Amino acid sequence: MCNLKHSYYLVEGHLGGDYFERVTNDPDQEDDIQETCDECGDNDWIVGEFGTYEEGVRLLRAQRYNSDYRAEMERKLYCLD
Repeated sequence: MCNLKHSYYLVEGHLGGDYFERVTNDPDQEDDIQETCDECGDNDWIVGEFGTYEEGVRLLRAQRYNSDYRAEMERKLYCLD
């Protein structure tokens, strides 16, 4: 296993782009990420949390991404930390 320095959330962005968010010790972080957008009424959604590259790759592969977008997200994953 290849541990990351931090844990991360994979977040499904309500505007179309998914992203990684570093997990902090803020007890309100999950609520803040998933807060309802004032403009459109939608919200981002935390798909899962991971602390190793392997867990991150498994989480990405469980999503219904097309192969190009999955490859792009995996490249972003390897740039974390």
